[in-house]
Amino acid sequence: RDWSSDVCSSDLAPKKAPTETAQASLANYPKLGPVASILEGSVINQPLKDVAAEYQTKTGAKALVMTENGQRMFWSVRTAGLETAIENAKNNCQIKTKLTCYVIATNDDLALNLDAIKNKTFKN
Repeated sequence: RDWSSDVCSSDLAPKKAPTETAQASLANYPKLGPVASILEGSVINQPLKDVAAEYQTKTGAKALVMTENGQRMFWSVRTAGLETAIENAKNNCQIKTKLTCYVIATNDDLALNLDAIKNKTFKN
């Protein structure tokens, strides 16, 4: 097995201090209830509920993002801090989908309300 494919190049890069933009952006993510609330009802479909449920099991600084069309979600957990987790999750989402991706949760708190997530009325 080729183990090199299991290593992300960002994990090998020297650690950099968070950018001012990333630090300032944390103020844009309010705590609007528990992540668990998106697992109830019809806010998201079952495949996305599975992603969110897996995200909940992770510990550390973490971020959950969703594509602009609401079809896919990605998460990232980083020991380097929340800013790094947010940047990594958004970058991973945008690279893999070629879509704009929005943060819907940081750590164990929703950053968007349930209506915004269900109706895909995201904001930057």
